[in-house]
Amino acid sequence: MMRVRQIALTAAVAFIAGVAGVVIGNELGSGATAERVATVSAIIHGSLDLTPSQQETLDRIEARYAVRRSELEAAMRASNAALAEAMREDQAYSPRVRAAIEDFHVAMSALQAATIRHVFELRAELTPEQAEIFDAEIVRALADASE
Repeated sequence: MMRVRQIALTAAVAFIAGVAGVVIGNELGSGATAERVATVSAIIHGSLDLTPSQQETLDRIEARYAVRRSELEAAMRASNAALAEAMREDQAYSPRVRAAIEDFHVAMSALQAATIRHVFELRAELTPEQAEIFDAEIVRALADASE
């Protein structure tokens, strides 16, 4: 009887830890994306001397990306919800758990690719001098984020 209780307690703790990991990972992932977007926006609007035409074009690009980012973040949240449900119901590293993890990774990868495409789309609207400043700031921001 004591053995069954220990196994049940271990399973419950493992499940709670798994769900907590999913929730924390989702929060950190979203925050990191939001922080990178804020950094790119700050570089564009703070470090560069933009013309009114550039400003208008970049604002349109940023608005379009904000919609796409929101869609992909929603997909990540949905994948995390599916993962939590699968973990709760299956209580094992089941095919449903693996599928939910894969779905999350697909959405996360798509968000990363969309963000990188967004950076290059913004860069394409800059003069060579502005692009040089932009590149240096982006490299610095990425290096800071990796520390």
